[in-house]
Amino acid sequence: MADFQKASGDQGRAFEANVESVLAASGAEVVQHNWTDPASGEQVDFVARTPNGVEFWVEAKGSWQGKTMGLQRSDTTKKAVATGWHLQYVHGEDRPPYILVGSHLPKAGTVAEKEIEHAKEAGLFSAVIVPDDLKATVMAIDAGTLT
Repeated sequence: MADFQKASGDQGRAFEANVESVLAASGAEVVQHNWTDPASGEQVDFVARTPNGVEFWVEAKGSWQGKTMGLQRSDTTKKAVATGWHLQYVHGEDRPPYILVGSHLPKAGTVAEKEIEHAKEAGLFSAVIVPDDLKATVMAIDAGTLT
């Protein structure tokens, strides 16, 4: 079990580094890593700013080994949804855009897909994307078309 947990942690850190690189390439500036929100106690992987200075929060969930990767794992989506709910509950309308980036999106028809779909409908995430969609998402936040 310890080997699985170590490998999972290593993959998560590597995925976060990838997300940070893509954010930089998208013109966003990461202003804090692993920031703990004082109001909720929840940790956010990145606090970032768009080129025009709009703050947004990013949660990165990634892996590439095993049968279920990234947001395909329902235990991973449960954690992300719980964090999103808590941040929404504490901050309400004042919460910056909150982006969930996964190495893999949930498979169709799974519990993980339903959890993410319902969380998006409830406004817990401004977007649930893969790294390839970060540039367009940063531009949408900057333009005010993604909240």
